[in-house]
Parts: sequence; structure tokens; C-alpha cells
Amino acid sequence: MRNIQKEFKNLFCDFTDSELEKCYRSRIRILNKTNEDYEPYKDMVKKCQKLIGYEYNPKMADAICEGHMFNEIAKRFFKIVNMSDDLCEVYGIKKR
Repeated sequence: MRNIQKEFKNLFCDFTDSELEKCYRSRIRILNKTNEDYEPYKDMVKKCQKLIGYEYNPKMADAICEGHMFNEIAKRFFKIVNMSDDLCEVYGIKKR
């Protein structure tokens, strides 16, 4: 079975802090079913779906995209530094 999560870099690593926040708030609106006309999170899911291949379930792209977003938020805002190397590998987090 492919390890799709590790085959490409974090989708959100090139985002600015404000872009990352907009995407997070977009995800919350989608979960609460209060979507606006344009939701940046949906664009990221489409990008992820394109990267992993359309033969996979769209929910897989959503899960990978959400995981990447939360990993990037954790890395930037919570400054995770005391994680073991094995745990970082499991979650795909690179130590600084």
C-alpha cells in the first residue's frame, strides 16, 4: 500500500500565516455548512486530489489536506520541539 502522505510535501508550507488562517476558517465554515461562494480549503482539496490521483476516494484527499493543514498550524503556532523522532515521522512533522 502506498504511503501517499509522504509522497509529496506539505500543501500548506508555502502559505503565509494569514492564508493559513483563511484556509482554517474556510474548513470550519464547511464543517458547519455555512459555506461562502469561495472557500480556499476546497481548492486545496482539489489540488490534493490531483496530486494523489483521481482513482482514490475524494474523502482521502480531504483527510490528507486536513492533516497537512493541522500539521502546518502545529509547526508554526505551537512550536512543537519536544516530540520524539518516531512520533515526528508518524505525523510527517520535520523538526527544526
